[in-house]
Amino acid sequence: MKKVLLVILALNITLLAFCSKPVVQTAEQEQEVKNVINDFYKSFDLKDIPALMTFFRDDFMWYTANGMILTNNKFAAFFSPIFENWKYVTTEVNVFDIRIEGTMAVARFSTKMQTDIKTTSIKNLHTMVLIYQFGEWKMWHHQESMQ
Repeated sequence: MKKVLLVILALNITLLAFCSKPVVQTAEQEQEVKNVINDFYKSFDLKDIPALMTFFRDDFMWYTANGMILTNNKFAAFFSPIFENWKYVTTEVNVFDIRIEGTMAVARFSTKMQTDIKTTSIKNLHTMVLIYQFGEWKMWHHQESMQ
């Protein structure tokens, strides 16, 4: 029985090792994370909720500036009525810090959004945590705040 458990444990560790990235942060990894963020906001600007959902892990959490917590199933319900009120939206993203360690990345960035209704005069500050799993970066947590 102990040998079976050891074999299962060894297989799990081996599998995790192949799904992981090295601990050393590279410029390539930073660019991958930036691409995920930029692609997410391209989908946001298109108001494409199904596309947005592909960026999230199953246990994703979005913390809004007003203190709400949106899980995967609440994200669409929150943003759908907002998107319906906007004829268009454009988002300018400025990524200013990415820290990667192992399979986790923390990105800090600001956005300035413009819609047919208004342009935000306040920078929206974001902290996004991404996890590298099965060959891609997925958003795990997102915290939004105002400057």
